[in-house]
Amino acid sequence: MYTTQTSPSGYIISISPKDIYLSSIIEKNDKEFDIKADYSRASSAFSASQISDKQTLFGKNELKYQYEDFLYSMPFELEGLVDKVRKSENIVSLGDNWDDEGSEGYSVGTWKAAILFLFSYAKEIHEKYQYTIDIPKIYPGPNGSIDIDWETTAYGFLVNIAKNGVVARYYADKKPSQMTEGTFNPYDFNAHLLPFAITFKK
Repeated sequence: MYTTQTSPSGYIISISPKDIYLSSIIEKNDKEFDIKADYSRASSAFSASQISDKQTLFGKNELKYQYEDFLYSMPFELEGLVDKVRKSENIVSLGDNWDDEGSEGYSVGTWKAAILFLFSYAKEIHEKYQYTIDIPKIYPGPNGSIDIDWETTAYGFLVNIAKNGVVARYYADKKPSQMTEGTFNPYDFNAHLLPFAITFKK
């Protein structure tokens, strides 16, 4: 039995309750996974993905993003972020032992939770503060989790979405003088209480 959640931000997402459980989050594995080969093998599975750019879904001048039952609208200014999310879809095709080192695979529910957080975070900052966030890297993380990672010369900001998306943990630093970390609910958060992933022009 799948349940449907809807938010004022403009998303529709179905999640299987039996797949939802509280996962502990471990710190980010410093190893940068090489998944290019896995992405190549999985790419054909997503060639028919129902995604239509530069079309109106919830209002004028918005991008439409759709993956299965996941629908979201984004401002055109965040088109680069939408493109990055599209490329990350293949993560869900990485099964157990995808790296030949025994790593756990990734569920659609975990990926949807990560992308929902990223879209909601970016859209809130854009609409409330008129800033466009930097585009992060989206990695397969440890224990079936997903990492959303911003790394610049000025700051670092890592958000880890736990398996099945119940809990998120973040680590952030302003190089080299300041560091902060914490946890939050990726379905219910205030973006202004998190670090802003923005490079300010001098």
